[in-house]
Amino acid sequence: MRILITTNKWSAMMAYFSYMHKRIVPASVKRGIIFGNFQTIFGWIFFLFSLIFFAVSSSFVRFAEPGKDSPSIDGIVTRVERINTSINDRAVYAFHFEYRLPDGTVHFGKSYSEKMYFDAGSTVEIKYSADEPAISRIKGMRSAEFEP
Repeated sequence: MRILITTNKWSAMMAYFSYMHKRIVPASVKRGIIFGNFQTIFGWIFFLFSLIFFAVSSSFVRFAEPGKDSPSIDGIVTRVERINTSINDRAVYAFHFEYRLPDGTVHFGKSYSEKMYFDAGSTVEIKYSADEPAISRIKGMRSAEFEP
């Protein structure tokens, strides 16, 4: 029976070159590692600049919104106004409304839609949060100018 024992020549060489010899790295290579090349710097600047637009546009989006299982109650549209927003060339309207909860408290809200329209004085179905009744919207509409 013959036994063949071999050593991994490449791992021995890598250990020798990485641990025994210190390399002198030029300053330009160090800067390139830290800051990257032009495309990397441009990408970071573009990303940071786009965060400004994200912060501004996210203020128009409301994430806390009553869900499908939220309680509903009848309310009255008090005022309708056309706002300076359009979605797919359709004007967006803001519908101001008020509703009275069973405990007698009156709440006011505003919903937005470019698909539905109600006149002032119309009776509408209001969806509201059971935990926070101030969070409300007209059923079928959204509570912010844009959808999340």
